[in-house]
Amino acid sequence: MTHGDDKGLVLPPRIAKNKIAIIPILFEQSKAQVLEKVNEVAKTLDEYGVIVDDREEYKPGWKFAQYELEGIPLRIEIGPKDVEKGQVVIARRDTSKKEFVKFADLKKRIPELLDEMHNSMFNKAKADVDSKIIEVSNYEDFQKAIKDKKMPYCHHCGSEDCELAIKEETAATTRCIPLESEKVSSKDKCIKCGKPSKYKLYFARAY
Repeated sequence: MTHGDDKGLVLPPRIAKNKIAIIPILFEQSKAQVLEKVNEVAKTLDEYGVIVDDREEYKPGWKFAQYELEGIPLRIEIGPKDVEKGQVVIARRDTSKKEFVKFADLKKRIPELLDEMHNSMFNKAKADVDSKIIEVSNYEDFQKAIKDKKMPYCHHCGSEDCELAIKEETAATTRCIPLESEKVSSKDKCIKCGKPSKYKLYFARAY
């Protein structure tokens, strides 16, 4: 959900079972030549769980939309002109950016593209999360942060009753305690009840 858009899923390359969908652009007079090259490319990139969609009852645009919906990281288009030029057209799911890559360069370029896509998606998601986190030290600021759709980071006593009280008043619930949590001193108090803090954690409201 973090990476999805109006077209559908956007799967991070490292978790996508099928990382590439190849769409042949078929015309009757060049069909055999194009399919031969498509199968050759698919074999070359077999380690990436390649899908070859050579169904003729669906137009290329329909197939593009299908694999965008499914979140396949890379789409490769091969038509008769591409065969003539010794290239493919590669489209990234996350940015829709297209580039031309020579057949001879595919083995080198594909892993580079997948890494670029992974890093770009990670950095974008991290920046989005970081922009929503706000450290608060009193309940008034906590309530404002929730109202502003932020994720307050604050001290909490660890009591289930206290957490339920916060939920009833703000609809916010605890999300996680950081693995590298900050040390808590005897001076630190719970954001809600004022009792000694057990740890600092993130709260957020589901929308």
